[in-house]
Amino acid sequence: NMDAFRPPAPLRLDSPNLAAEWSSFEKKLIWFLVAIGADGKPDATKLAMLLTTVGDDAVKVFETFTYAQDESADEFNVVMEKFKEYCTPMRNVVYERYVFWQHARSAGELIDQYVTHQRHLAKNCDFKEEDNMIRDHIVFTCQDTRLKERLLREADLTLAKAIAIYRAAEATLEQIKTFNADQRTIQPASTSNVCAV
Repeated sequence: NMDAFRPPAPLRLDSPNLAAEWSSFEKKLIWFLVAIGADGKPDATKLAMLLTTVGDDAVKVFETFTYAQDESADEFNVVMEKFKEYCTPMRNVVYERYVFWQHARSAGELIDQYVTHQRHLAKNCDFKEEDNMIRDHIVFTCQDTRLKERLLREADLTLAKAIAIYRAAEATLEQIKTFNADQRTIQPASTSNVCAV
C-alpha cells in the first residue's frame, strides 16, 4: 500500500548546504522506491516519482539540464547524477588541501579522533594516497619530540603503524598520570604535620 509510505519532502534549493540537502533527499527517495517496491520499475516510472516529489523549483532546474551524446533525460540514474552535479558546488582542491594541512590537533584530542577528522577533511582533497597524507600530517604536527623521533625511526611507517605508536604513547601517558596520582595519595604524613597536631 503506497499510502503507508510517505515520499521525501521536496528538495530545498535554498538550503545553505545544498550538497548535504541533495544527499539526504537522494537517500530518502531511494528508500521510498524500495519501500513501495518501485526500485525495479522502468526508468519512466522512477523518473515520474522523482519529478513529482522533488518540488517545483527543482523541476525548473531539471528542465535546464543538458546531456552528452551517451546520456538521456529518460534515464533515471543520469537525471539523478545531473541533480547531484547541480547541488554539489565546484570544489577548490588547492583550498581543501590547505585546510587539511593547516588543521592542528587540539589539546586532549586522542589520535583516533584526530585521524577521523583528518580522513573527513581528506575526502575533498583528491589525494592519490590518502593514508600516506594523513600519516605525514601526524608526523609533521607531532609536538612530542620523543614520540616524533620514534615515528621517524620506524622503517616503512604506515598510517596503521603511526596510529599504533601514538595509541601506545597515549596509554603510557595515562598510566603515568594514574601512577603519579596514586603515589601522592599513599605518601606518609610528614613529621612536621604530626608535631603540629
